[in-house]
Amino acid sequence: MTHMPRPGLLVILTGPNQGRTFFIPLDKTISIGSAFDAWASLPHDLHLSDYHCTLHYDGEYFHLTDLNSQQGTQVHGIDIATIGSVPLPVGECFTAGDSTLQVQLWPPEVLRTLSEQSEPLLAVIDASRDESIWPLLSRSKAYYSCLFEGTRAQSLAAWAPYLVSLSPSSALLKSLVQAGWGKHWGVYLTSLAPFETILAHLRQWLWVQIETGEKLYFRFYDPRTLRVFLPTLTLAEQQRFFGPIRSYLMEDELPEHIMKWTPESVLEKWPSLGKQLLAWHPSDKKSVFNLRQEQIAVFHRQIEQDLLRQIMQQLREKHPTKIEALSNEELRSQVYDGINRAKRYGLMDPASLATFVVLRFEIAFRFDEQVNIQRALSNEKVPLHARITWMLKGTSEADWLEAKQNHNERRR
Repeated sequence: MTHMPRPGLLVILTGPNQGRTFFIPLDKTISIGSAFDAWASLPHDLHLSDYHCTLHYDGEYFHLTDLNSQQGTQVHGIDIATIGSVPLPVGECFTAGDSTLQVQLWPPEVLRTLSEQSEPLLAVIDASRDESIWPLLSRSKAYYSCLFEGTRAQSLAAWAPYLVSLSPSSALLKSLVQAGWGKHWGVYLTSLAPFETILAHLRQWLWVQIETGEKLYFRFYDPRTLRVFLPTLTLAEQQRFFGPIRSYLMEDELPEHIMKWTPESVLEKWPSLGKQLLAWHPSDKKSVFNLRQEQIAVFHRQIEQDLLRQIMQQLREKHPTKIEALSNEELRSQVYDGINRAKRYGLMDPASLATFVVLRFEIAFRFDEQVNIQRALSNEKVPLHARITWMLKGTSEADWLEAKQNHNERRR
């Protein structure tokens, strides 16, 4: 088996970007600086050079190199500019510009928590999340089975979800955590039931039904989906969803935290129900699960919040000077207004919404009021998902200039 490198973390402890965390792919050298295209871009630190220093990991130490920065890079108060590359043990801190940074490896407690579960551990892993997952599974000695069946399982083998049995000392478990935790590769679960019983139960959840009767594919094994779905369930729905499964474990929104959901957490809410929730039998055959309207609304809100965060992050990294005067709440409010403004034209897909919002900061706050731009965005002959592309291709330099000059007043 090919062992994947352990992911690293670069944590900003103090400075204008305090609290930010960057994942470090340990198979490459990463740059740190104020430039928008630096791997760890810290645009608000005015004393950082565009490309201030680099980090790479050799399996034991991080190696820090100053790139002839104006302010230098310090370890324990010593400027390393004249020394060259210096080794940093895991957990060591250094100073660059006005920021104090710390290098870490992925928290070992995640792997430890999973491997120390008192009941057999399994995972549902989504091979479509990364091209390395299917080779990792197929070369391992772990017992696994595709959630798809028949020809679909064969034709979609490299992109399908898999139920995998994981022993505490499994090399596969270590590789999955080290390479995939925080990247939405799947969810972990514990159960005393036979593997085939668990597999049959999970296959029932690949499809759900909405009130119109339409069936939808349900990616319950995506932690972003599961952690918002579980709190919406009624007691009966909880019992049905868990079935033979004793617990689900997954990355939280902040992936350094692990989230565990058990039937007991429901019993704490309804103590009078005693052990009723745990009564489940393999013979319990159910029809397709019906998603309630309020559950669909929760998913929509989560999608919108995720999009909001992604756009804000994109603006911070790619257009820092455009937003430097805005507080976090002001930026959130303006991005939210931009999303709602884009929806007036019927734009709904995330890429179109993000492009529309970014253009408000790049061009003009009301760029869409320019006559030709507005005509393109309102063209009913162009499919909604293609209107932004149509507008970008058809807008002349003169139109953009007019939008900048005449449509930058910030009003709702």
